[in-house]
Amino acid sequence: MLIRPLNRLIFRISQKVPLQTFLTVPFLLQIVAVAGLTGGLSWLNAQKSVYELTAKLQDEISSGILLELKTYLAAPQLATRISNDAVQLGQLNLQDTPSLERYLFTQLTQFKSVSGIWIGTEQGNFRSVNRRGQLRLQGSDREDEGRVYDYELNGMGDRGDLLESFIRQPAQRMKWYEAAVKARKPTWSPIFQTADNQDLSVNASFPIYDPETGDLLGVASAGVILSKINAFLKNLQVSESGLVFVVEHDGKLVGTSASQPVYHRFQGKNNAVRLERINAVDSRDPLIKATAQFLIKRYGDFTRVIADQRLNFINKGDRNFVKVVPFRDELGLDWLIVVVVPENDFMAQINTNTRTTFWLCAGAVLVTLLLGVIGSNWVAQPLLLLSRASRAIAEGDLYQRIPEQNPIKEMQVTAHAFNQMAERLTASFEQIEAANANLEGQVSDRTAQLMQAVEELERLNHIKDDFLSTVSHELRTPMSNIKLSTQMLEINLKRLGLLDSESSAIPRYFQILKEEGQREINLINNLLDLSRLNDKNDPIVPTVIHLNAWLPKLVKPFVERAGSQEQTFYLEVADHLPTLTTDLFKLERILNELLNNACKYTPPGAKIVMSAQVMGTAGSEEEGTRAEDWENGSSYGSHDPSPYSSIQASAAVRSSSSRYPQGVASRHPQEIQKDCLLLSVSNSGVEIPLEEHHRIFDKFYRIPSSDPWKHGGTGLGLALVKGLVEHLQGTITVKSTAGQTTFTVELPLVGSEAA
Repeated sequence: MLIRPLNRLIFRISQKVPLQTFLTVPFLLQIVAVAGLTGGLSWLNAQKSVYELTAKLQDEISSGILLELKTYLAAPQLATRISNDAVQLGQLNLQDTPSLERYLFTQLTQFKSVSGIWIGTEQGNFRSVNRRGQLRLQGSDREDEGRVYDYELNGMGDRGDLLESFIRQPAQRMKWYEAAVKARKPTWSPIFQTADNQDLSVNASFPIYDPETGDLLGVASAGVILSKINAFLKNLQVSESGLVFVVEHDGKLVGTSASQPVYHRFQGKNNAVRLERINAVDSRDPLIKATAQFLIKRYGDFTRVIADQRLNFINKGDRNFVKVVPFRDELGLDWLIVVVVPENDFMAQINTNTRTTFWLCAGAVLVTLLLGVIGSNWVAQPLLLLSRASRAIAEGDLYQRIPEQNPIKEMQVTAHAFNQMAERLTASFEQIEAANANLEGQVSDRTAQLMQAVEELERLNHIKDDFLSTVSHELRTPMSNIKLSTQMLEINLKRLGLLDSESSAIPRYFQILKEEGQREINLINNLLDLSRLNDKNDPIVPTVIHLNAWLPKLVKPFVERAGSQEQTFYLEVADHLPTLTTDLFKLERILNELLNNACKYTPPGAKIVMSAQVMGTAGSEEEGTRAEDWENGSSYGSHDPSPYSSIQASAAVRSSSSRYPQGVASRHPQEIQKDCLLLSVSNSGVEIPLEEHHRIFDKFYRIPSSDPWKHGGTGLGLALVKGLVEHLQGTITVKSTAGQTTFTVELPLVGSEAA
């Protein structure tokens, strides 16, 4: 209720206050208020901030350590469990030494964090693979009487050179073995010294029992070294002097972020090395030692810490914040994670910042007061002029200028920039108006030119089509008479026996006359067909086609032609193809043209493949795969189909139903959801350049230098094929790579039947 009256009061006062006062007083009041509040609250909030920041930091660090330990210690548990499962399932025989060694090598390479994997048996046999600078295999059998042989392993897990041999206690007396036998279940071994005397290790051990008798067969064990835990803890960013350490319930250190190790190294007789673990209360690090003594004093011993604890204690006059988090797992591991953060790591900076803030605020108050009084007058007047000029420009009066003389450089720059902006804005508006007028004229002229060019191209194209159609009609009658005369001449020459003479040139001349006449008739027919297709007056005559019976008859002449040219012809037809309802004459023209081109341009010794298949909704993915196979010149499931070698076409059809994927083409034809028919013609030994693919279906276009056998052609064949395919509501595509060219015609079954 008080906000509205207060706002009205401030508004009334501000209307009567000079700009100089308005610019100075608010900033001065703000700085004074901030300085007072900052000085009063900074110390009160310091302790709370330290507590909250320390708690958050300890929570994040302890959570990260818990996650890292779980991840790091999960690997050896999983490795031993897998080994036990392999034995129980009969996949691993503990008596088969070569297989056991290979298995251990494979397991170790899969678990990067595991330092070594051991398997010992009740018979006294022992094998292990570990990382001691390199992959090494250690093994000892009962007959070796405790002697262990240490071999180098190569990258494939095969034995290399024998590095050393030494006497060692039997596997049954090792800590990891005894712990598993005693627990009779998966468990952790006590922390022990590694064989190379360089580190400490803790192992996850799994007793292996006979699945039938329940007798103990041996123990599988996998270990991790404590130095990696130390390395992880040292990389943690706790605070300037804070630290983290992990301790067992007996007080011995497992890992620490301090620079001191968690063990003492002693050199005994005969160069024997002994690593003795350090108790937390005996640590050389004063903070670890003080924290451990505090926890012992508070709880009596570490075993009584069973839940998360957040504590603090005074050490040498300084407060330290402590968080203790138990770490346990299902195998019996029970450690404590201790995070220690000294209060001074945060309070020292806070105190310094508080003092700095106070003096900065005091200085800001004085500077603001001084500059506000001096500079407000310099700012107020130019701002007033600038405001008036801006309002005039906003109302449409672009010819506004303000004085540039002012003791404040920024105000001079602002005034100069405003004047420049006004000038450029005026010039820009004038240029835009002139450009708009010019652009409208250019667009109009260009549009008229383009329309005229389009009309001219359409007229020329229509004239060309009319010319070709007229010429074709005019030439068809004399060419038909020439063909009839050629047939009559052939009858008379045969009656006179002039075509049977091998020494006479008459048969050769007559054959040239006959072939060239037929070639011209074909050209005329193609031109007329193209003309009818362009005029949209060529009706479709639907015919029901039984593809499995019709296709072999269609290709028979081309089989004989391919054989005479030393080419190999393949016909691949799927079983139970559905009937196709379409224009039979147009479909024959399409396939005859494609097969004729294939026979014409395929070199001797190469192959020609024609395929027919159904692309169905239920098997679209599988059928698409088979279509790709056809483009690569192979049959379903085979890369070397049997050639079409018989004169009778029906005997050469190759069944492919057995090669269909299960559930698609192998089903009864009524169960296939039919969408379209794919007809492919592929020939090897010739390749169409990629840049020519988009032009080969143009009328009268021939690929430069693509006819090494000097066959004739007008460039109308593929144009006619494309027109016929589109007339049948289909599509045609070409793919040419790696010395092989494939034309694929796709006809809609539903559309064809409807037609």
